Amino acid sequence: MTRKGPAPKAGGHREQLLARVPTEDAQAYREMAKEAGLPVTDWVALTLAQATGRPAPEYVLDALADTRTGNGSPTLFAAAS
Repeated sequence: MTRKGPAPKAGGHREQLLARVPTEDAQAYREMAKEAGLPVTDWVALTLAQATGRPAPEYVLDALADTRTGNGSPTLFAAAS
């Protein structure tokens, strides 16, 4: 049987979530993901984890390590004061 679409990432079991964001914010999120060197979906997973105090997904951290030259742990979400 031939697989259609991309191969699954090594990241354990994951579930797809559908989110709608304001049109005026969508491009900003895409740009932030690009600046981080991540696909938007990985950037969203990382940002949600950081926003809720959960650990960042290992597969996202691995992707960041591949695109960066080591500045310690990334922080892409800054909590509002």
